[in-house]
Amino acid sequence: MGFLNSLKGIVGSAAKAAQDAVQQPQRAEPPAEERDESPAEEQDEEESRDEEEESDGDRRDYDLEAQDDAARFDLLGDLPGYYVAEFRIEQAWEVEADRARLFAEYGIRNVQHYYQVKETVKRFVQSPQAQAKYGDINDILHVQMKATQDYMMKGIQAQTAPGGKLAGEVEPVEGISLEQWAEQQVRAASGATVDDLCKSLGIDKAKWERVSAEWNARMSRDTTMAIAVAYGNAFTKAQSKPGVGGSKYAAAAQNPGKGPLPMPLEQYVEILEAQNALTAQGQDPQAVLKKLGLNVMDWSNLGVWFSTYISENAMRNDAALHKEFTRLSEKYKAKFASAKSDADINF
Repeated sequence: MGFLNSLKGIVGSAAKAAQDAVQQPQRAEPPAEERDESPAEEQDEEESRDEEEESDGDRRDYDLEAQDDAARFDLLGDLPGYYVAEFRIEQAWEVEADRARLFAEYGIRNVQHYYQVKETVKRFVQSPQAQAKYGDINDILHVQMKATQDYMMKGIQAQTAPGGKLAGEVEPVEGISLEQWAEQQVRAASGATVDDLCKSLGIDKAKWERVSAEWNARMSRDTTMAIAVAYGNAFTKAQSKPGVGGSKYAAAAQNPGKGPLPMPLEQYVEILEAQNALTAQGQDPQAVLKKLGLNVMDWSNLGVWFSTYISENAMRNDAALHKEFTRLSEKYKAKFASAKSDADINF
């Protein structure tokens, strides 16, 4: 059933997203005071930055940076707004015209002023006022991460909205909309045959194969992932229709990251690492799901819920969730390191 390839990719991506979400904070740069760097490393890093800035004709002014200046940003009232601006500027940095346009938008005079604002923010987030409103430094890292993720997701979704660059790529294929196709993929994952799918749509097998091939092709050639996101949303929404999905975790996927955990975190990580171990050996990770009485739909829904939950909570409470996920991941990676087939996976 080649038409399930796209679904399996989405399912794998949902589970991997949870793993990536909790690993992402490791790449977030902490304040200078909390970095575990030797003075020599700090000096090398600073010299490297100076060389880069000097090549642009814009050296940093460290005396200026010692003075607070937040430009037009309301740090206490809208810290996420600053982090979105910082993300946009950093993304556009190499294109001088785009960088200058964003500087003007946010009331930043030049490169020296930009770094002054950044240093002002670093001091602000360690202030009692900031931490009274936004929490400790880990909570503030979460604010930064969520602000940029939300901004990116809005940008992705805008690509397929009316008037967006990819709006034409989500137009129906031979009369079959993305939502209709996603609903049939839900049915397929729940055990429906191709004949069942064709009957539901009132088409023949040849048309089904053409439509499926085109939707898969559109997702494959879309490097922005916008169509895959639209498909994932349609796929999740379709499960709420009576008689379509039947997964016991469908309700959780409708409200990702909210309410009680649909299964213990340890159980989720154990299944995730078991699947990773089998995949590395060229085995079918769905065998693990079958052992546990789960199917592809169940795992897709769990991945949707946990990826959001982890993304939104990884850095809260002194990064407790991040630390626990990492501990469990290492534990079960070690347990399943020698697994060659599903027969070697025991729960």
